[in-house]
Amino acid sequence: METNLQKRKDGRKALRVKVISMGNAEVGKSCIIKRYCEKRFVPKYQATIGMDYGVTK
Repeated sequence: METNLQKRKDGRKALRVKVISMGNAEVGKSCIIKRYCEKRFVPKYQATIGMDYGVTK
């Protein structure tokens, strides 16, 4: 039976977590998402129009 949780290389199941980031403008919500998911920092501010998301394993 297939499940939504994929097995990792060591045999343990991977945990899926969904996080919602809400707050005032220009406080770093998208920056935190990029830093965690893409392991990079974007020093130049660029307004997010609509929504931003990231995926990591």
